[in-house]
Amino acid sequence: MHGNSEKKKKNIKKIALIGCAILFFIFSTAIISAFVFAYYCQHTAWYHWVALSAGVVVFGTFGDLIESLIKRSVEFKDSGSLLPGHGGFLDRFDSLLLAVYAMLFYMQLFIQN
Repeated sequence: MHGNSEKKKKNIKKIALIGCAILFFIFSTAIISAFVFAYYCQHTAWYHWVALSAGVVVFGTFGDLIESLIKRSVEFKDSGSLLPGHGGFLDRFDSLLLAVYAMLFYMQLFIQN
């Protein structure tokens, strides 16, 4: 019994490490892209670009998950046959469902020139 719980702990640690590495990569990419945007679009402060990039990552992921949840709840596999093997046309843009509106809300609230 003791050995089995040790294996579970090791597996959980491995999964947590992989998850942290993926999150680090995603957020570091978002922050790097934010600084690139801030360099080329200097009329907006760099911290707004960081917030927008992180928001796109978070709300894009939630948009993807919500769209998948809706499709599963109505037992609908593909949203079209325009892009075979990709789950349909909507699956290419499902992350935009929340990300666009969240970023527009942020820009209206904080970045009004």
